[in-house]
Amino acid sequence: MNRSFRSVLCVAGLIAAIPAQCAVYNIVDFGAKGDGTTENTDFIQAAINTANANQLGTVLVPAGTFLSGTIEIKSGVTLRIDKGTTIKGTTNYTTYSPISPGYQSFLTRPDFYPERVFIYAKDAHDVAITGSGTIDGNGKAPPLNFGKGFDTAGRLKSINEIRFIKCTNVRIEGDNPQSMLEVKGSSHWAVQPLNCDGVHIQYVHINNIEVQAKLLTPIKSALP
Repeated sequence: MNRSFRSVLCVAGLIAAIPAQCAVYNIVDFGAKGDGTTENTDFIQAAINTANANQLGTVLVPAGTFLSGTIEIKSGVTLRIDKGTTIKGTTNYTTYSPISPGYQSFLTRPDFYPERVFIYAKDAHDVAITGSGTIDGNGKAPPLNFGKGFDTAGRLKSINEIRFIKCTNVRIEGDNPQSMLEVKGSSHWAVQPLNCDGVHIQYVHINNIEVQAKLLTPIKSALP
């Protein structure tokens, strides 16, 4: 990757000015493999932690299919998903960490939103997911699909795909209208900002399946 492209990624990843030098951290350099079989949770998180420790950075997910469990995006970090890239939820349910959202799902119900999540940030600032690749929650896979209907126990076991909790300056953005970021296959909410300040979502195609609906009704975002 040349220096000029690194600079573009750094600038694109910024939401607010942060006085630090931006760097690009390729998850492959941390041990990740885009072979569709290796579980890369620890490798991706190590790249994010390194970027966060340096106060600012873009974590690059190159071409390939990278299986992962729960990923936490931290302050000052942009997760960049390149074209031809898929981050896909692993079918190993134990790799999804329970992260309490702290909010009731509906006022008429006593339960909270499901705790397990694929990609999230909590109490963070200046965080982003960008690119023209795909985030696939893999929610139709039997280990992650807890059946049809509105069964509370099954619903609370399901996995939210992308969730931002009490964050400021959040951006989820594809490259342009012709190269959109695709979010699909969540077993529950696809994109869920909770109590966030400053959320920008653009050039994102959501193609989800409502696994709790009686007929597995497809849910799609409107396209331009």
